[in-house]
Amino acid sequence: MSTLIRKQLTLSSKEELVDLVLELQAENQRLEKEIERLKERLNYPAKDSHNSSKAPSTDNKANVVKGTEKEGKKKGPPFGHEGTSRRTRAADIVLVEKVKECPECKTKIESDSTTYVAHQIYELPPMRILTIDILRQKTTCPGCHHTVVAPHPEGIENHRAFGPRLEAWVGILHNQHHIPQDRIKVLMQDLFKESLADGSIDALLSRVSDKLADEYEQLRKQLRKEEVLGADETGWRVDGARAWLWAFQNEGISYYTIEDNRSSKVPQAVLGKRFKGTLVTDFYSVYEKIKAARKQKCNAHLLRDLEYGKEVEAGQDDFCQCVYSLIQQAIALAKQREAMKVGEYKKHVLALEEKLDECLEKEPKTKEGQRLKKRIRKHRRELLVFLYDASVPSDNNGTERAIRIGVIHRKISNGSRSDAGAKRFSITLSMIETMKKRGENVFDTLVALLGGSFISAQLEPEPT
Repeated sequence: MSTLIRKQLTLSSKEELVDLVLELQAENQRLEKEIERLKERLNYPAKDSHNSSKAPSTDNKANVVKGTEKEGKKKGPPFGHEGTSRRTRAADIVLVEKVKECPECKTKIESDSTTYVAHQIYELPPMRILTIDILRQKTTCPGCHHTVVAPHPEGIENHRAFGPRLEAWVGILHNQHHIPQDRIKVLMQDLFKESLADGSIDALLSRVSDKLADEYEQLRKQLRKEEVLGADETGWRVDGARAWLWAFQNEGISYYTIEDNRSSKVPQAVLGKRFKGTLVTDFYSVYEKIKAARKQKCNAHLLRDLEYGKEVEAGQDDFCQCVYSLIQQAIALAKQREAMKVGEYKKHVLALEEKLDECLEKEPKTKEGQRLKKRIRKHRRELLVFLYDASVPSDNNGTERAIRIGVIHRKISNGSRSDAGAKRFSITLSMIETMKKRGENVFDTLVALLGGSFISAQLEPEPT
């Protein structure tokens, strides 16, 4: 409100003065509430990764003082850990070094001894890109007199400039190891003394995703048939514009898609009108609109929020402590499922359910507790589904780990340069991560999909 001048107040009518007083009273009440809110917030504990969904990278890290117990703590595996060592294998090259003189008395030695001290090292072969000429015979048909040309080798198309092994290697560097395209150019120059233009690298990456597109679509269809599936999303950039990377996964499948929105339209498009399995997610409101046979909310998220609620309560209340303890007991009980008799296990589950309902009858005294109680009551039937189905996890950590792969790529490459690049990344990352879950060798599988059978046969040594 602008500064009031005495003369202006003097000239004001009674009604204007009354309006002004009421306006000032309302503003004063608003400021008092704001002050109280700020005072309350100042008394609240700070949030970090252990009591909220904040990333661990935002936590304040304590300095390690040299000479302290923490500084001198043993690094690496614990004492008693069984070590492993590389196995010896058949050598590609054998170097024989013979004794020429005695190191003690310098006597010249010419010995026929066949006793050797063995030492094996691993080394890379000379790094170079092979150039393969494909000569397709051209001749005249003696029957119809037409000019005919021999077909391409299997998997090799006309005008193709790069082989499947090179394409697979570049695809893995960019999509699995998050190396940006400009750094791939540097690697090609440093390792192979070859210069690749931006367009060539784009063509390599596009060909990889094009070859994987059909399997990517089959993966999306397979998602709808899965019994348990986790979902999560994170921010992305496409040509500088805001977008979102979505992940849908379980122990056997990873599916990614980059979209321009964070609404329920994305999971609905991916999973269909109704998902027949159990959908595991965090508490983001968008997932409430998704129809699924069952839903399991992430208890890791809930426990972190309850941890913060406990700190806010600080002896004033025990609502958050009560729920926190029961969720932890439920997770521990699920881990003991196999060791318990069916009847005994069901008895413990029923007892936990009853205790949680009793806990929710409490009236929290803090606003944080009230907020959490409202959320828990809303999702009450979505918290303990994992106790009834061993295939359902108690949290969404698996999907968060899956989404973290995209976060690493985003931090390095700042997202995608174009819609086509975003689609390409989604396809290739989905297939690479799924190959890993299937126990496949990613490079070998990509080479085969890119038509590498003929080329591999030319490069592999003849069996001895």
